[in-house]
Amino acid sequence: MVPFTRLPVYPFTRLPVYPFTRLPVYPFTGLGIRVHYDSSYVTSITLDNVFEQDFLLAGEPQSDLFDFDGDLATDTYLTVAWASIDGASWPGRLNIDLFDVVLLANEKLAELAEYAIRFSVTDTSAGYRASVPSIYSPVVLASLDIDGDGEAKALTDGLIIIRRLFGFSDSSLSAGAVAANATYTTSAELASRIDAFATAFDIDGDGETKALTDGLMIIRRLFGFSGPNLVAGALSATATRTDSGAIAAYIDSLLP
Repeated sequence: MVPFTRLPVYPFTRLPVYPFTRLPVYPFTGLGIRVHYDSSYVTSITLDNVFEQDFLLAGEPQSDLFDFDGDLATDTYLTVAWASIDGASWPGRLNIDLFDVVLLANEKLAELAEYAIRFSVTDTSAGYRASVPSIYSPVVLASLDIDGDGEAKALTDGLIIIRRLFGFSDSSLSAGAVAANATYTTSAELASRIDAFATAFDIDGDGETKALTDGLMIIRRLFGFSGPNLVAGALSATATRTDSGAIAAYIDSLLP
């Protein structure tokens, strides 16, 4: 499998309902949105960090038989909805994030330069309409080659990864750990790459990416560890990937 890709739904950093520079004058009671995607490139899609106020449901994927978004390539959608039952104006404030889209992609995704997610509106309050721009996310597959020199090494890439997972930034992140022929050399570039790949670096599958679990197993593997030595003392109590062979194979899948 191609590692997880988390695509923040940026249009919702400001609620895209007209007028959206201020809260509605008249009671705004909720919103329903379809999230459209091309199912041939993903194994699963879920919505995370859903805005909780008056949240109703996030439905199961359905075939887009009526082409609600006007794009035949996006053949599947799921619906998310909010409704103010008590009549209070929703959402009550501006600058909210409604949700993140989380994809588990398959191998075919590597064929694309970008992946499109589109939206259509199922319903909104009378007198308002929602504008939800499509997302075109560049396809950048996660890699342990953080500095871009074509290799993944323990004392360059592995060290930078575990430092970042400990919260290092600026010069303390990159000091003595960037290859001579690296493409990405500044601390900001390195931090950005690790942060972008963070979900894929959840080696034990517990839903978090931590220095003393995932980071430790990454650097151990880059040193050549395998078997019990790879995972000893480094598995989360809630890990879903625990077999040392499976963990080694997963880490190896992230090699350039």
